[in-house]
Amino acid sequence: MRSCDSWITTPSGRSQLRVARFIRPARKCGNALAQNGALGYAGGMSRSTIASLAGILFVLIYIVVVITLPDYFTRLHWTLEALYWLIAGIVWVFPVRWLMLWSVHKR
Repeated sequence: MRSCDSWITTPSGRSQLRVARFIRPARKCGNALAQNGALGYAGGMSRSTIASLAGILFVLIYIVVVITLPDYFTRLHWTLEALYWLIAGIVWVFPVRWLMLWSVHKR
């Protein structure tokens, strides 16, 4: 691995080293395809972006299902309703926890 530096020209005409330094594994730094990620990298979204979108989608679907599910049952005793809402309020945590751990590569 070697460090690639990028030089930029300021509006005053002076050349200066760009502040950001980055590491490129075994690629030529001057290769435009390598710098744009076209060689050896498929691109796409990061895990955290995918997990965020999946988490939002899951929570929205879960809310709709949990709220509409009791409508299909007749009026239950208040203790059963309380138990249903208690379980429904806790169950969503486990898939969201899994998504969070997956997004930071701990799963």
